[in-house]
Amino acid sequence: MIYAGRSKEAIEVGKKAMRLDPYYPAQYLWFLGLAQFCVGQLEEAATSFERARKRNPGLSVWPLAAAYAHLGGGQEAADLIAEYMKRRGWKKRTVKMLLKYYPFKDPKDTDRFAEGLRKAGLE
Repeated sequence: MIYAGRSKEAIEVGKKAMRLDPYYPAQYLWFLGLAQFCVGQLEEAATSFERARKRNPGLSVWPLAAAYAHLGGGQEAADLIAEYMKRRGWKKRTVKMLLKYYPFKDPKDTDRFAEGLRKAGLE
């Protein structure tokens, strides 16, 4: 739903899934954060991503970094990315490369994500 441009609906579905399963996996929070990010609820998105990563530190940091950067935390975002890439053994990632893994149908979602990643220091 998120990639299809239906993030508002995805938020409701995600919240309902978490109500129905109190032992939901961390990915539920991560996708909730992504949906919130897409509708511009950046503070809520950051909180959802943080909660997801507390449960599963291996989850992707890219949308969290983009949210931090949009909220004025560019250095925090850059540090998060640097630590994640070091842990993964990666040398470089670019916005163009990452967008392949986030196939948003709505260009506004793609633009918001790309802009956040650039604010976080990616090329």
